[in-house]
Amino acid sequence: MFIERNRELRKKERDTAQYIKAYMKNIRARYNVELQYHDNVGIFVNDYRLGPVLLDYYAHNNEFCKYVKSDKACCNKCYASKGRIAERAARLKQPFYGRCHMGMEEYIFPVMIKRQVIGYFTVGEFYSDREKADAFIKECAAQTKLEIETLIEKSHSASRVVDFDIDELVVDMSILTYCIAEYASDNVSIEEEQKQESDQQSRNYVVDTAKEYIFANYNKDVTLDAIARACFCNSSYLSYIFKKKTGMKVSEYINSFRINRAKFYLSISDFTITQISEKVGFNDSGYFSRVFKKSTGISPDAFRKSEKHRVLADGK
Repeated sequence: MFIERNRELRKKERDTAQYIKAYMKNIRARYNVELQYHDNVGIFVNDYRLGPVLLDYYAHNNEFCKYVKSDKACCNKCYASKGRIAERAARLKQPFYGRCHMGMEEYIFPVMIKRQVIGYFTVGEFYSDREKADAFIKECAAQTKLEIETLIEKSHSASRVVDFDIDELVVDMSILTYCIAEYASDNVSIEEEQKQESDQQSRNYVVDTAKEYIFANYNKDVTLDAIARACFCNSSYLSYIFKKKTGMKVSEYINSFRINRAKFYLSISDFTITQISEKVGFNDSGYFSRVFKKSTGISPDAFRKSEKHRVLADGK
């Protein structure tokens, strides 16, 4: 019996990213909250194990926030608000409670490596006083093209009072942020200049909107013109500001993100190379293989074999 059970344990892949994924799911269910992760060091694009896991939490998905972002001016303020939160997290280097520019309240939990904030989680959405929250939203809405009654209705459905033990949430979030920091310290290249550049990006409406569009549409035929339309600018300006802020052309960023997603599928699935190439937005599997090899130095098949070897080695 003991031999059999130990064999079962050895078969289990020790994949920290998947443990983090399960833990985030448990936190959401236990406290009935939404998590959102702000990435300061490029984990979304550069790490194929944890990146796809955290990417599912890159934006607020409640109806209130979606409605707010439908207004360009409000969306711009959202990104500016992210920048201010990142600055405050970097300064305080500890959890805090705050309110966004449209009145939603949430907890912020920084993720740190050696006192450097590499990202942060928001946990929400809440209100402390409904009457005051509604008044604040009405005041904000008066400066936008959004309908006040719709904003109020959506805010009521998206937020609630804190009705759980905050000490328990702090413990769970501390474990989560510690696990991510430990993983990142071993697997992600973190430089101070990367963090500073990322903070600048978080305050740029065009760059962040372009990234959101790419994250949502990478598996389709993504064109520069389509991204520019989503950013309410022309393609020339998009190309200029994106390269200035990220150091990469838009096409390079798209391919980098697609290759990262392909690595994820190669490591966790039995999809064929053709199926994976289609899933990440390449219509030609041959072209996909060439781009993959140019990016990684090895073919998709070789990468898959190396991943299987890693899993077997970890399972011993």
